[in-house]
Amino acid sequence: MLHLRHVSRSFRHAVILNPQADIDLIRKFKILRTFLALGNLERSEQINDSFFEKFQLLRLLDLNRAQVDDIPNRIERLKFLEYIDLSSTNIKELPVAITSLLNLEALIFENCEKLTELPEKIYNLVQLSCLGIDVNSKLQSIPDLSRFPNLRALGTFIVYRSEDNILDMLGNLKKLRGALGNIKVRKCFK
Repeated sequence: MLHLRHVSRSFRHAVILNPQADIDLIRKFKILRTFLALGNLERSEQINDSFFEKFQLLRLLDLNRAQVDDIPNRIERLKFLEYIDLSSTNIKELPVAITSLLNLEALIFENCEKLTELPEKIYNLVQLSCLGIDVNSKLQSIPDLSRFPNLRALGTFIVYRSEDNILDMLGNLKKLRGALGNIKVRKCFK
């Protein structure tokens, strides 16, 4: 077991492999740039306001499969964040504060079955080049993809409603380069 008191405070990358890991042990590493929770993080209460206050220099946050129910509004403190993966979490909504992350290039929330809507100001994320979205969830509407001018990669879309004019939106994405998942059309009758 690593004794963190002997590790330099200039530690920049953390990979959590143990689902019961105590994130509090890494709070002294204030210049952390990368946080990966690869072990199905069970102690989701640790992803709270103080987490976002401590790691303000974070550029990559991967909570894929973490037992996280919500993302606090303090996420807005992560001004340098470029990549966030919330896939397979239990989040019901993305906080409005996420739209203030103007350096965000990748937003991934595939298999978030409880997610019902996206913030109205999601289009503030003008640097977004990768959107990992799986509309197989309860998401009420698909964002207008043409309002993300830098979008280069797009995950799987499952279109359930005829008003979701996905093909027109895709036609307006000039930078989309072959990194398109699947588009599935189901029950699109008026």
